[in-house]
Amino acid sequence: MPTPAFSIQPLEPADYPTVRELSRSLGRRSAPERFAPGGCLLGATSENGRLVGWAKAQWWDPQDPVAPAGYYLGGVEVDRRWR
Repeated sequence: MPTPAFSIQPLEPADYPTVRELSRSLGRRSAPERFAPGGCLLGATSENGRLVGWAKAQWWDPQDPVAPAGYYLGGVEVDRRWR
């Protein structure tokens, strides 16, 4: 079976309604407009331009030796048909 083509790009505020729609289709309630500023928000778009997934990473700089500073994945949602 061939692998479907998709692209990864930064999410823009214009993508937020589509992120909310995808989230609802998965039984969730993501609100991308509330994601912390300074994070990394990415969308996966199918070859026909449809958003099929998104992810966010946030910088974590703890005062804790257990978890080193760096970007940590803070959320991922992918359309069931694209998993």
